[in-house]
Amino acid sequence: MDAMKKCAYCAENIQVAATVCRYCGQELTQAAPLNAPQGASQPQRFDAKKTDISGPVSVFLLLLGGWWLFFGGGKALLFGSDTPPAATVQSAGAELSPPLLSEVSTFLAEHSEFGTPTATQSVDDWARGSRQRVTFDSGRNLLFYTEGGRVVTVYEDDGEEGRRKVWGE
Repeated sequence: MDAMKKCAYCAENIQVAATVCRYCGQELTQAAPLNAPQGASQPQRFDAKKTDISGPVSVFLLLLGGWWLFFGGGKALLFGSDTPPAATVQSAGAELSPPLLSEVSTFLAEHSEFGTPTATQSVDDWARGSRQRVTFDSGRNLLFYTEGGRVVTVYEDDGEEGRRKVWGE
């Protein structure tokens, strides 16, 4: 009896000299794994085209970027923000930079209840005039709206609740 070996594709006993399996018809010139699926002519290989994940990754990154733009810091980039970046706090009595708007300075001279300004910050103008954010020695952070050479409204930042009108029309 001739020497026998198992077919690498169907695991049937075939002769060692066989080049084609008589049971599954596979060529046996290349070494193939014993557990290869029936009908496979070559061992399976990694195919980069079949495992391309760039599409799902791109969609995920687009969704993540959209979420950041809407809910995160990007919202301020798109729509503007009344929330200021950190202002440089200066000691009381020091020269303020930028200086107080003349309207705000005049207003504060008449309304000492707000306290002494310790820091100022420029804010983009609004449709009818100018705005300026002022921090006081009491820790209050007020936003002054001016129109026609006078302060018309003063808002206080309430942290996460937004702002609250403290003076004005």
